[in-house]
Amino acid sequence: MLIVAKERFNGRDAGAVFEAAEADAEKWAGMNLCREATEEEAGEYEAEREARRKAAAGLTADPASPEGSAGASGGQGTEVSAEEIMAAAQMAVDAGDVTANGKPTVEAIEALLEKPITAAQRDEAWERMNADPAGEKEEE
Repeated sequence: MLIVAKERFNGRDAGAVFEAAEADAEKWAGMNLCREATEEEAGEYEAEREARRKAAAGLTADPASPEGSAGASGGQGTEVSAEEIMAAAQMAVDAGDVTANGKPTVEAIEALLEKPITAAQRDEAWERMNADPAGEKEEE
């Protein structure tokens, strides 16, 4: 489900459009932190997401865009914390964007963070998430 942040939360600026599991979206909407994206916002999000995926894969490189110049190699200013990766990884898992072995896909995490990451960063965050029962994972 695509949602829009009403204020800065979960590492997102107000107005940011991102994917979330329906249960999370409903919980956050109840807390007045987000709302469902309009069709126009959803279309823009999908177009930007596709452009980021292509740039990360090296399929297109628009020198005018930050993704085109940095790509998957990670240019300056693309540092992302393990906590941000862990939060995005959980959202990717909740959305079903996982590999055959159940790990969140790098592409899904990158789309959520709007920054490139490596598989090693994803793997490190995934290990921390699964090793720390006091983390943000909720199981009922």
